[in-house]
Amino acid sequence: MNSFATKSLTSFKYALEANYYVSLAVSIAAATLSFTSNQAFFELNTDLYGPLSNNIKIMMIYIVLAELSIFAYCFMKQSYKELTAAGLFLILLSGALEFYGRVNHIPIDHTYRLFFLYAGLSHIAYGLLSFLPVKQEHDDQHVEESR
Repeated sequence: MNSFATKSLTSFKYALEANYYVSLAVSIAAATLSFTSNQAFFELNTDLYGPLSNNIKIMMIYIVLAELSIFAYCFMKQSYKELTAAGLFLILLSGALEFYGRVNHIPIDHTYRLFFLYAGLSHIAYGLLSFLPVKQEHDDQHVEESR
């Protein structure tokens, strides 16, 4: 493989990794800000939602705690394959939240759907990188030395 393709692939991997970390930071910020009066991410109208707004806020905290736990596990294991399943779960969660809104007869802010889609796709993309074979620089040097 030529140098340009290798550098492009490496840059792409770093971009996906950075995107995952940004999605993790956005998740933490969204969960934290959902407990303040600042509605930077989601519209949490307490008059509209009433006591159900606390359910959604608590759900956000649980999701972030689960994401951080999965990240810690993957970091210690040095394999991020599990993020693929977590990403699928986050995408499915947007449908579950829509169902929750219909059952309780409350409109759910559409940014939740976008948030879970972004976070889920970021997790899946970064998790799929773990399935790619890793070329070690030592192997490349060994091939060069044998020529």
